Amino acid sequence: MTRDTFMGRSIYPAATRKSVPNGARIYPVRTGSERLKIGVFKEVIGELKSYLKVPGDLYDRVYGQLLENYAAFVQLLPEQEAFPSHSMLGNSLKRCHAVLKAFLPLIEAREGKHFLRTDRGARLVYAIFSAMLLFRIAKLFGDKHISLCDQQGQFVSDWRYYDEPMTSSAKYFRVRPGQCMPAHVVSDMTVVIAKQIMPTLGFSWLAEDKVLLGHWFKALNIHDELFGVHDINLDVEALMQASQLDMKTQSDFEVADGLLLGEAFWEWLADHIAKQSDAVGLTDGGYGLVDGELLFDVDKMAERFAKDKQVSATQVIDQFAKLGIIQVMDGEIVCRHLSAIQSQSGVGASGLYAQRPYYDQLDAKRFVGIDSVLASACIKNYNGLSEQEYLKIEQSHDGIIGRLLGKFMSGLLGGLNIDLTSGRQ
Repeated sequence: MTRDTFMGRSIYPAATRKSVPNGARIYPVRTGSERLKIGVFKEVIGELKSYLKVPGDLYDRVYGQLLENYAAFVQLLPEQEAFPSHSMLGNSLKRCHAVLKAFLPLIEAREGKHFLRTDRGARLVYAIFSAMLLFRIAKLFGDKHISLCDQQGQFVSDWRYYDEPMTSSAKYFRVRPGQCMPAHVVSDMTVVIAKQIMPTLGFSWLAEDKVLLGHWFKALNIHDELFGVHDINLDVEALMQASQLDMKTQSDFEVADGLLLGEAFWEWLADHIAKQSDAVGLTDGGYGLVDGELLFDVDKMAERFAKDKQVSATQVIDQFAKLGIIQVMDGEIVCRHLSAIQSQSGVGASGLYAQRPYYDQLDAKRFVGIDSVLASACIKNYNGLSEQEYLKIEQSHDGIIGRLLGKFMSGLLGGLNIDLTSGRQ
């Protein structure tokens, strides 16, 4: 089961209101060992170790390393953005604690105490522990977009979470809420991320038993998959609900004061587009969908926002350009150049768009494209926007590779050499 409710009620408390734009909150990247030193986590891990009763070298190489890898990956990110004090790390440790506390006495009663000292029994326990820890880890990205930045909040790159933890390439990150990953992708991405986090020795141990390995893959998304191997029935949700452990933590973020206007402008722009009709067109409305990309007139929209807030439009644009929402190359905003689609006869497909003054009017404006992932995730009704017919974006040959490098590698190409992995294996 994968629900977040118990008997029809949320297992989380009421959400709290934000005080600053989400994107202006800058979080430090810590090593897994640093995260696990937090009092409540350290105490629970001590109890888990006492339950497991495995040799010290085995614990360190497969359990301890997995815990550090996991903590380095999830940091103190909340499992759900609406409940910031409930970190995925805390919830996962609570789940491991509740399940092992219930499962170990049952398996001992069924198979005998000696079973847990055998290779087969110890491997089963590790499979259950790791599956409960890593359970639906990709859900972390279901309601949030995470990017890497510097201490001042300037964009470095999007986090390639399917490839490496943040500790490999950054010291700070930011989070923006949005519907970023559908549930059916969460299931498959969980397997990808789980394999990345698993210690090599630990995964090799599981892979010795291919039948168990198959159950383990399924257990990453289905709570009771591994218990059925021994006909043991455990209700993980009920165990979580009954647990007395309080795993709440406080987020350790700083506010990027130098980017508050840029972040406020982004929230205003997303809300403005969500509420307005796109029937007015790119010129009059200031935004529109062209070739599947959401474009907006950066000067026009920034001036609207600046006038409303009584701030400098130039300052708004300068800050906005540092957030990674629009493409920037060599410190300059990358603008989209538009042209009219030509009919087979060689004339504009519409009398309006064929008029040269109209085309010149478009060409004189600075249209920029919003990152498509952010646009679809953070702007309500984005999928309801209609294409601006008779217009197209003039693409350069390196347009796709340039966008990809700017999004995923821009701040990493300058020779960053960051090692926060704390012995990751």
